[in-house]
Amino acid sequence: MAVIYLDHSATTWPSEETVAEYARDLGLYTANPASVHRLGQQSARLIRDSKASLAQSLDCRPDEVILTSGGSESINMALKGTVGANPKRGRTIVTLAGEHAATRATLSYLEKQGYVVRKVSLRADGQVDLDQLAAAIDDDTVLITVLLVNNETGVIQPLDQIVAIRNRKRPRAAIHVDGVQACGKIPVHFGQLGVELFSGSGHKFGAPKGVGFLLVKKGLLIQPLVHGGGQQSGLRGGTENAPLAASLARSLARSVTDLKRCLSHCQNLQDTLLQELRHLDVAYTRISPETAVPQILNLAFPGLRGETLQHALEQEDLFVSTGSACSSHKKGPSEVLIAMGIPRSVAECSIRISLSEQNTPEEMILAAGSIARACQKYRR
Repeated sequence: MAVIYLDHSATTWPSEETVAEYARDLGLYTANPASVHRLGQQSARLIRDSKASLAQSLDCRPDEVILTSGGSESINMALKGTVGANPKRGRTIVTLAGEHAATRATLSYLEKQGYVVRKVSLRADGQVDLDQLAAAIDDDTVLITVLLVNNETGVIQPLDQIVAIRNRKRPRAAIHVDGVQACGKIPVHFGQLGVELFSGSGHKFGAPKGVGFLLVKKGLLIQPLVHGGGQQSGLRGGTENAPLAASLARSLARSVTDLKRCLSHCQNLQDTLLQELRHLDVAYTRISPETAVPQILNLAFPGLRGETLQHALEQEDLFVSTGSACSSHKKGPSEVLIAMGIPRSVAECSIRISLSEQNTPEEMILAAGSIARACQKYRR
């Protein structure tokens, strides 16, 4: 039986074309882009072109793009960098329940530095409680951080309403968007979002691991995390990797171009899987709402722990997850699902199935069969 990979939210597989382009660029652009000689300037030009391409894909300015090692660094840079550079704006940070581990850990660090972190509850549909959000924002709020597309449920936060509340309650507070799961799943127009910071990670949309970006609105001051030779306007020291930057830009451009087709394809995959589960009389509880992105589907199978189901499916070369890969070492039910008010007994039985254009309807039928067999064998 061929491998069926349904864990694309953890990481995507680069296409053969992406791998070939990256390998080619590794041989062509080896010089340090800070070098003043011709080879160095060729690498520097590739980085400039890559930032221009990213800016076009994300609807922002090239000088608003900072290249990073990925989503975690981008999130750390956004949160620590913003509060550190704006000490007079306040000491309170507002966040949502169910944020990614990178955000939670960074906020925990900042709490130890004396910042106040206010966590706003989620509703049963996974979206933020807007009334509670408005109450949490006050004149001491320096930053609001929001996970736009939830990595476990696919829920999309109402960013336009969040921005409107900020504009009314505390215009001086910056908004950071964790867009790691948004890129390649929904349209992203940074220039129209009304936010100041946006984090992204290349390996979530087909680029190699180890490269990402942080968008910083022109005029917002942030401090660097990494000091060095003045690269990227002094905001991130260290020799830039031109081949990785180019692969990031190409992968995002392809994702933007293929977005409508991908959304339609993944919705068809999801419909096929659920229809087949019903056909096989497999009882399940759908946790991801209908309005979630079609690439992410969170299901619970009562009477069967998620970890047991995951390992049973792996024996048939079917790969899913029980939640965020970055939190996979933690025991207990998902914090995201608990924040949504999902009963613990249901949350413990959930798995995340994440889809991409690389999957096929035939794989969905096979996956449903594997799930049915596992439920029949292991359900209590």
